[in-house]
Amino acid sequence: MPSLTHLGLYYNELRLGFPSFIWNCRNLTYLDLSLNKFSGSIPELVFTNLPSLEYLNLSSNQFQGQLSSNISKLSNLIDLRLATNNFCGPIPEDISLMLDLQLLELFSNSFRGSIPSSLGQLKNLRHLDLRTNALNSTIPPELGLCTNLTYLALDDNGLSGQLPLSLSNLFQLAELGLSGNILSGETSANLIGNWTELISLQLQNNSFAGKIPPEIGLLTKLQYLFLFQNHFTGSIPSEIGNLKTLTNLDLSGNRLSGPIPATVGDLTNLEGLLLFFNNLSGTIPPEIENMVSLSTLDLNTNQLYGELPGNISRLSKLKNISLFSNNFSGSIPGDFGKYSTFLTNVRFSNNSFSGAIPSEIGHLKSLIHLDLSRNKLSGPIPPAIGKLKSLQGLILSRNQLSGPIPLELINMESLVSLDLSRNQLSGPIPTI
Repeated sequence: MPSLTHLGLYYNELRLGFPSFIWNCRNLTYLDLSLNKFSGSIPELVFTNLPSLEYLNLSSNQFQGQLSSNISKLSNLIDLRLATNNFCGPIPEDISLMLDLQLLELFSNSFRGSIPSSLGQLKNLRHLDLRTNALNSTIPPELGLCTNLTYLALDDNGLSGQLPLSLSNLFQLAELGLSGNILSGETSANLIGNWTELISLQLQNNSFAGKIPPEIGLLTKLQYLFLFQNHFTGSIPSEIGNLKTLTNLDLSGNRLSGPIPATVGDLTNLEGLLLFFNNLSGTIPPEIENMVSLSTLDLNTNQLYGELPGNISRLSKLKNISLFSNNFSGSIPGDFGKYSTFLTNVRFSNNSFSGAIPSEIGHLKSLIHLDLSRNKLSGPIPPAIGKLKSLQGLILSRNQLSGPIPLELINMESLVSLDLSRNQLSGPIPTI
């Protein structure tokens, strides 16, 4: 079929080597062999006999070996996808000769060495994905010349050094992923402030340090902000409240200090607020009641104190709340059982909560894990806890609870773990 221009054989069970008939189809502009089980190397004839190719997708196969520099002879390529194979060796510098290239996906291979600085010559490049390889250089400043980039993913490599300031020229970036590397230094305000089109910023699992710049508040289109597992210090900037479209915020595992800014209450679309493993202090701001979309609140292992805001229980979509290992005090709001009907995990251990366990907790029909251990709770175990048919873990140890173990606990059919130790309970242990 010498006139064939479009061939898609993707998502089958085809195997063995590259099909040899294809390099006779000299007029092919579109070739998709992805999601099969082809193996071996890419024959040189592919590069010399298919000069009209504009789209080449060999992703999710078992191709292996080094990628030949002759791939640059496919000079009309606009879209090149070789992800999720076993390619190794360096990324050929000559890829930069494919000047029409707009999309380059090489993720999930074993490419090693440096990111070619020659990629800066690809002025039309919009999408560059080199995730999950063995690249171990610095990020070349020349990437800042690819001013049409909207997607840049370099996650899960061994990249080191600081972010080149030239990346501030990438004004059109919508998604930036640099997680899982050894990148260090401060995140310059000049960088952050220029990425105003960003929807997703993922810098987690690196060694970034210094303060989170207030210019983060300029990224008003941001939906995902992941800075966890770094060395950020200082306070959470109040400008974070400008990110009205934010749905997920994870700043955990840093060295942040100071209070949680009241402006978090402006994040009405936020579904996940994760600030655990920091040095945050102060109280939970009452403005948290405005975060009507919140489903996960994790503030564990900080130095937060004071009573829980009474309105925290009005977060009706809340599913997971972890406040353990802080200095919270006062009573547990009884309103939890009235509004937060979707709660599945409540972890309040290692604080200074006092008073009785509210009987309203028995209304939390979706609850799977309840940990109130290591507090100063007193009074009886409310029989209403027996209504929690989905509960798998009930941990009430190291409190000052008294009275009998309620017989109603036998109704908790899903219970796997029960710890009532180190209290002042009395009477018989229900034999059933």
